[in-house]
Parts: sequence; structure tokens; C-alpha cells
Amino acid sequence: MIRTALLLPVLAGLGAGSARATQDTVVVGVGGELSALLFDSVHVPIFADLRKASGAKLGSYTVRVTWNPNILIYYGHRSGAFAEALVRTDSAYLGVLWATAISAAGRDSVADLLRLKLLADSADVDTVRVAATELSAAGSLADLLATTAVTYQSGAFCPALGRWGDLDKDKAANSRDALAILSNLVGIEVGASFNLAMGDVDGDGKVNSRDALIILSYAVGIDIPGQRVLLVAGGLCSSGSVPEVVVVPDTVDLVVNQTVRLIALTRDATGQLVARSGLHWEIGDPRLGVVEGDGFLTAREPGTTVVTASLGPGVRAQAPVIVRARRPVWMVDAARAQRNPVQLGTSRWPFSTPQRAFRLVSEGDTIRVAPGVHDYEDCGYYEDCAYYDYYDDRLYAGAVIIGDTSADGTRPVLRARELDYHYGFYWSDGLRGEIRNLVLRGFSTAVYVNGLHTLVLDNVRIEEPRTYYGYGIYAQRMDSLRVDRSEFLSDSLRNSYYGVYLADGARFASVRRSRFTNWGNWAILAYDVDSLDVSESEFLRNYYGVQFGTASNPSVSAHLSRNRFIDHAVNAVYGWGVATLAMDHNYILQKQNYPLRVYGTSELIGAPPLGAPAQRAPAAAVSGTRFTSQGDSIQFRASGYEWLNAQDFDSLLIDSLWLESARDTAIAQYSYLEANVARITNSRLLNLYTEGIDFYGQVLTVDNSEFTGCAQPTCTWSNGYAIQARAAYPDSGPVLTVNNSRFWNLSYAVWAATTGDSAGPMHLGGNTMDSVSYGFYLASDSVVAQDNVLRKVRLYGIYAQPSFSNRAFKPVVALRNQITCALTSSTSYGIRSDYAPGWFEDNGVTDCEWGLSGYNASPYPLADFTARRNAIATDTTSAVTSYGVRPDGRWRPALYGNRVKNGAYGFYLTTSDTAAMKVDSNAVSGTRSAGVYISASVPVTGVRNNVTNNLLDGILNFGTGARSFRRGRFVGNARYAVNSSPVFDAQQNWWGDTLGVAGASADTVFGNVDVSNHLTDDPADVPPALAAPVLAPAVVQPWTAEASATSPVPVAEPNAADREQRLAERAARQREAAADREARRRMAEEEMARLLRHWAERREQARRRPPQ
Repeated sequence: MIRTALLLPVLAGLGAGSARATQDTVVVGVGGELSALLFDSVHVPIFADLRKASGAKLGSYTVRVTWNPNILIYYGHRSGAFAEALVRTDSAYLGVLWATAISAAGRDSVADLLRLKLLADSADVDTVRVAATELSAAGSLADLLATTAVTYQSGAFCPALGRWGDLDKDKAANSRDALAILSNLVGIEVGASFNLAMGDVDGDGKVNSRDALIILSYAVGIDIPGQRVLLVAGGLCSSGSVPEVVVVPDTVDLVVNQTVRLIALTRDATGQLVARSGLHWEIGDPRLGVVEGDGFLTAREPGTTVVTASLGPGVRAQAPVIVRARRPVWMVDAARAQRNPVQLGTSRWPFSTPQRAFRLVSEGDTIRVAPGVHDYEDCGYYEDCAYYDYYDDRLYAGAVIIGDTSADGTRPVLRARELDYHYGFYWSDGLRGEIRNLVLRGFSTAVYVNGLHTLVLDNVRIEEPRTYYGYGIYAQRMDSLRVDRSEFLSDSLRNSYYGVYLADGARFASVRRSRFTNWGNWAILAYDVDSLDVSESEFLRNYYGVQFGTASNPSVSAHLSRNRFIDHAVNAVYGWGVATLAMDHNYILQKQNYPLRVYGTSELIGAPPLGAPAQRAPAAAVSGTRFTSQGDSIQFRASGYEWLNAQDFDSLLIDSLWLESARDTAIAQYSYLEANVARITNSRLLNLYTEGIDFYGQVLTVDNSEFTGCAQPTCTWSNGYAIQARAAYPDSGPVLTVNNSRFWNLSYAVWAATTGDSAGPMHLGGNTMDSVSYGFYLASDSVVAQDNVLRKVRLYGIYAQPSFSNRAFKPVVALRNQITCALTSSTSYGIRSDYAPGWFEDNGVTDCEWGLSGYNASPYPLADFTARRNAIATDTTSAVTSYGVRPDGRWRPALYGNRVKNGAYGFYLTTSDTAAMKVDSNAVSGTRSAGVYISASVPVTGVRNNVTNNLLDGILNFGTGARSFRRGRFVGNARYAVNSSPVFDAQQNWWGDTLGVAGASADTVFGNVDVSNHLTDDPADVPPALAAPVLAPAVVQPWTAEASATSPVPVAEPNAADREQRLAERAARQREAAADREARRRMAEEEMARLLRHWAERREQARRRPPQ
């Protein structure tokens, strides 16, 4: 509380001008004159004098003070100007007291350590003694007990003799006392009831008629200056001189309702100023203020007057009093204030702490804090606490509290002890409060707001070094908060609560260019805030980063821009009841739990509002809620958690996201994106082991984005979903678009399932993939996949099936896709469409065991299977049966202009319906078993087909349906061009010889095959055979996790050892296949030689047969 530096002037007469001793000396002692009437109190100052200690400053002390408890009784203490003292008083009733204090800045000259208040309980004399058990120098930390000569000065106490002029001890000086003096002078006995020694009121050593006149003048109201009527007559240990009274401050400058304890000093016969108690105080104009007690002056109204301090009728002093309506600028300077006897908040008499100004400021006032450390104060046992209510350290008006920074930028420090549970600033009312250029250290709550409209923090550092359940800012019932260039620091164990806590709503909150570190709960918690803006700030190792929300309908709008969130225990960002959340260019490093959890409403998406029809309009439940992310970066290390959990939004827009999991560690990362409409563009999701995007909603669009699996040995293409999409119950969907994106080393690149009674349409265009098990795996009523490049596909390049609703299935359209399968032991499919109509055009499929395929069966309807101008080079190394084009079941195949090479079968036609099949203008070559395999009871027709160089049969036909293949080309088929037991129309074809099948170089047929009307020239209108494999262009390998989002540098494919093993296995399979092909070639050559001999024999027999 008030730490009036009374001892500095008191001790000024201890010999400031004396010469230094040969050895450094420190004096620790008791100051003042200790004399009091029985049952009156006496003030006992304890000091340390370092004026002969070679410039040393006292940094800390521990002293033991003793007295006789039978004579003096402990009645309280007050810390001196040196520092707040920790005092042990449990033995004070025995006359022993311990005190200790520290000051980092230190004090030189005479240090005011402590002031005791003792009560005279006996008329005996006593000695108050002090001894130091520890004295340390500030800065050097030298032990002054060891390095200097420490002497101790005791204080002698003696009982006062009485009061001057009060001879009969009736506590009055009147004509009775004057008469006693006169009677004694003329020899009249006055008796023992009169102490004639108390009659020397003028201090000349005599008791005579002059003294009687002074006493009688006082009795009738005539003041005689310089006399000591009714002053306490000190005992033998005091000087007994007539004191000179000095009032401090010399000018009392107050505002209305301000209280100050005025100090009265008196100069004794030796010239020393000593503090005196028991003065009488008066104010000239009682309307302006009231003075009471031991000099407590409280201002009431503006104006000017004087205050008078009187030790007696002849010993008094006055000081002018100025009372102002307000003081625009209040000054705080602890270093100066602790050397001053009083504090007014003016530039001459500054406050030691801003606490003293809190109840006095008016709206718009400024409190200026000087450089240095300013310790907050607690109320002690002295009367100066009477005007300072510790439990009402509040501001009732908006004010600017600003620190005066040093030249190097060091800010003033406001400091509190943790055990005191101080508030730094507690606002209960006001329009606008500002805190600037300060450090707030050790407060249980640095800033508490409950009624202030607007609060601004700028360049403020809040430190909670040890506080349990502490707050940086706790604000409620306010309009707006703005924090800029500030730091909120808690201890490394995260013992505190919140950095910024906004409760009960605020219209607007802004945090910019600030830092939050080690907070035990939320760095920022904004509850029921209409608008929140957090930008260019850093959040380090808090339990939560930023949380905002409301329990009411979605109403919170938040903007998070260019922030850094590092290693939070739970969530970096958590919001609920969010109307709009816009994030841009934030960086998040998350090692545990969820980086982002945000909710548009508290309901499941798709749930209709009360009273709405069952078939509601889209987005009705979430009322336009919106989440956007632009240029955000997330380093994700929290295995088993979701990198983004965003639910109940109408729209979700993500652009230029950079998500990176550990490249060399298998981290199970998930996501949950729930929105009516979501769009993800220009983003990179790297090193995925489980999920990239897991979407629940109506419409999802992904464009120009990259998805890669991790590179750890267990991160094979059996792990990881890049994109998963489905609708959120009870909605149907989704509509899916994935364009211009890149996928690498994943199990599923794009997986979409049906929710409700429908899904789609789905469009997939311009994507590239490398090393995936499933490229596109879709359940949709309508699919268009075009211009995609898929390389090293293990299982399915494109797979689609309908949603199985009661509506007619729509086509699966695959256009201009290039698919290359990996040479593994698994059965691989290039493009497959089940049940729904398929339209495959201008696709290239290489090294897959099934090129184009589909399955359809009852009860699903007959469907078209159309393949046009596709180029298919099936796997030549597979030990299982492979197919170029295979529609199974209830299809209406129409195959036009396709070129198929290699595999067991080129076209494998086994439909089970009555629809005719058309095979026109196709080329098939290099198959092991048959270029065209037919097993169906429906008509099959073909024209202009090029069936060449198949290792066994060109066409192998079973079934009873009509067969007609005309105007085609059958050349180089090793066994039969057409092998058909049923009737087969093979007229008008080119067999490799002008003589038809009878020619020496012609292909042959077997069975019931009509080869009449053969072409005599090789037709020019059939498509050429596929000359070389249709390899998909190489896909650029993913960039390293360490590369920046704009780095164009590719790296080599990971898993080199695994790749070498796969190549070795492939080489072994190729050797086995080569041996098999060689055996088949020899068999074909032998069969061809046999056929040639057979036809030669038949020609020779025909030549020799006589004409009929």
C-alpha cells in the first residue's frame, strides 16, 4: 500500500558530510526519538546506511528486531521504501520480530527498511535492538556482512514525562496550570498534584511568569508561535527541544475523492527532521475536503484552500491544497515514489503503482508508467490502508495506461506476487480502455473486464510464470477487443487457464501480430463473439489454440490469417456455431489430436428444420454457413486423428492447401468434411497413409490438386485413400468432380459411394496417377472419366457401378484415358463398368489383365456396352487368363475401331441376353488363345476387322447364334483364323493369299466356316494392328515433404528395394512367358507345317484327278 519514505529525511543528519572511514562501513540501526506516554504508540524506523560502503547498493536483507515485551507491545508494521517486506510476527508477543526483503535494483545511501508500531505498556525504559543475519549487495551479490564492517545502532525508549503546560495531568492547559506557576513563584505551595517541570512551555529551562502568560494566552485562544503547549514532553532519551513543523508535500494537489496521508516532520534541536505523531490537522475550507486521523486528507469539491498541521498552539505549519475535477495525466514511477514520503500521482509526487490511480481516473485519462519494475501492493497494518480498499482495485472509467519505454525498447514492468492473486487491471465500467507498452507479470488475471465497452492492448507482454488457473485477459459484457503486437506467456508446465477469454458475447475481437505460449487451456477462447479476427500471430504449445463458438444459431464469423500454430495438445483451431470461418495462409504443426475442428451447427447436416417438408431445399439446415481455407499449411504428426474435422457447413472451400504428414513414418491421418457443397483446388496432400479427403455431402469438386502416399517401407499402395466421397444421411449423393489432379502411391485415389437413393453425376478429367491400387472406384448413376493418365495400377484403373436406385441407370463414359497396370501377381483391370451402360472411347490400356470389362445380370436391365477406338495391350507376363475386352452378362456390346494386342483373349464375348453384338473395324493381334472368343446364343456380326498374328486362333466361336464376320482381314494366325463348329459366315475376307484359304500363304479355318467369295486383295479399310504397347505418359513423381509448396523439383521414386524385387519377379514371369510362347510357337510351326503338307497333298491329288 502507501510506502511513505519517512526515514530518508529523518536520517539526513546522520553525517552525510563526514569523511569515509578507512574501511567500508554499513550501519544498521533504529532511527528517531522513541518516547511516548503510557499506552500511546511510538513509531520505530529500521534503516541501513550504506553511505560509507564505496557505492554499494543494498539488494537484500534479513534482520532480527528485539525489545522487552513487558514494556513495549507489538502493534503492527509497515514496509519501508526499500521493498515490500516479508515479516514473521509469531514471536512478536515475546519481543522478537524477523523481517526480510529483496530489491533487484538495490538502494544506496540510506535505505528505509521497515517501521514498527509499538505500544508503551509500562513506565520503564527499554532498548530496541536490531541485528542483521544477511546483507547482500545488488548486482554483485556480495555478502556485505563479510566484505564491510557492519555496526548496529540501537534505539533507546523512555517513557514521556507528560505534556507541556499540563501541570495537573488533566490533558488541558488552562488558567489552573498558569495559577500553579504563579503561586510557586511567590512561594505558595501547590502540592504534589502539580508537576511544575511541565511549566517550561517556552523551552528556556525556567518556569516563570512568562510561561504562565503563554499558558493563559493559549487558554483564551491567543496563539503564540514557537511554544510547546500540550506537546508531549519526551523522556530523558529525547532532546526535548521545541520542534519545527514541516508538512509534506509542500503543495497538496488532488482530484475529487482522492485521499492522501500528509506527513508532518519536525526538526529537533540537533537539526534532524523526525516524524511526529499526534498532530492536529485542519483544512481551511471544509467544503473542499476533510482531514482526519493522522493526516488523512480526502478531497470533496474542486477549489483551493490550505491545510494546517499543529503540534500545539505555537507549533504549526500550512500547505496549499488544490482540488481538481480530474487529472488528465497520472504519473507512476516506483523508483521515485519509494523515495518520496507521499504519492499524489503528479510528476513531482508520482504513484508507485497504477493501482493508486484506478478509482480516481475519469474517462479518457492517461496513466503513464515510468521505466523500471513496479510492484503491486497489499494493505498492511497502518492507517494509510483506511483510504485504500484492496478489494476494490477497479477502474470505473475508460483510461489509457501506457508505459514509457526505454531507449532500447525495454518496457516498464508491473509485477505482482502469485500468492496475492492480484488483478493487473479490473474494469467495471467505462467506454474505452487502452494498455500499451507494458509487461504484466505474475497476476492471477492480468486484465479483467466486466463492463468496459472497448479494450485495446498494444505492445503488451503478459507473463503467468507460475499461476494456477490464471488468465491473461478475462472479458465479459463488452463490445470490442483489440490486441496488437502483444505476447501472452505462461509457464512451461501449462498451469494457467486462458490467454484471452471472451465470455458472454462481444461484437468484435481482433488479435494481430501477437504470441501465445504454454497456456493450460485455450490461448484464445471467444464465446458468443459476433466477429473474430486473428492474424499474423503465433500460438506455441498451448493446450488449445483458438476456440470460438456459440450455443445459439450459427452466428460466429471468424477470420484467421497468416498465423502459426505449433504443437498444441488438443486442437489448434476449434469452432462451433460458426456462420463463417475464413482461414488463409496459416501454418499448423500438430503432433497430437486434431489441428482443425469446426462446426457450422449443433445438428447433423441434412436434418430438416422444424416444420420443413421431407423433401427440403438443399442447405436449408445449415443456412449458408461457410468454411474457406486459402493457402493454409498443415504439418500433421498426430496418428489416429483427423487433420480436418469440418461439419455442418453449407459450403466448404479449400484452395492452395499444403498438408504434409511424415514422409518416413506411417501416420494414420483421417479427415471428416461434411458440407452441402465442397470445393478443393490447387492443394497438395502429401504422405498420406490413411485418408486425405473424407467427404460427406451433396457436391464435391477437386481440381488441380496433388495426393501422395508416404515413403516408409510399410506405406505401399495397399494403404491410403486420397479422396472418399459420400452423402450425409438422409441426403442422397454425392455429385463429384475431380479434375487436373495428381495421385501417387495410394490404395484408393478416388472412392465414391452412394448414400440415399442416388449419386452423381461424377466427372473425372485430366488427372494423373502413379502407383495406385484403385484409380477411380465409383458408385454413381452417371460417370464421365476423360483424359486421365494412370500408371502402375495394381487392381482397378477405373471402376464404376450405379447407385442401384429405382431410376434408369445412366452411362459410364470413359474417354481418352491412358491406363498402365503394374506387373504384379494381382488381377488388374483397366476400365470396368458393372450393371450400368458403358461407353469407352479412345482409351489406351496397357499391361492390365482385363482391359475393358463389365458385368451385368438379372434383375438389372439389359445395357449397352460400347467400345470405340480403344487401344489395349494386355499383360504379356500374367500366368492367369487375360482379356482385352470382356463384357459378361446382360449386355448389348458394340465394339468399333478398337485395337487389342496380347493377352489370352482379345475380345471375350459371353453375353447372356438376346441382344445382338456388333464387332466392327477392330484390330486384334498377339493373343495366346484367341483374338475373338464368342460364347453366346445371340447374333454376332462384324465387318472390317483385322485379326492377325494370334498364337492360336483368330476367332474361336461357340454357341448357336448367327455369326457373320465379313470384309475383314485374317493373316498370320498360327492355328486357325476361324475355329467354329457352329455355322460361321466368314465370306468376303482376306486370308493372306489371293486364292483365299486355299492359298499357300493363307490362314486356315476349322469347322463349319463359310469362306466363300474371299477377297483377293488385302483390304485397305481395316484398322492396322496395334504395333506397340500403349504406354501411359510418365507421371511426375511427388515432391519431397521438405520442399516448399512452390518447389518444382521432382525426386526419384521411393522404395527402391521393393521396386527391384518387383522387377525381378516381373523378369522371372517374362522368362516363363517367353518359354511358353516359344513352345507354343514351335507347336504352331509344326501345325502350320502339317497344314501346308496337307494342302499340298490335296492340290497334288486335285491336279492328278482325271476330269469328270
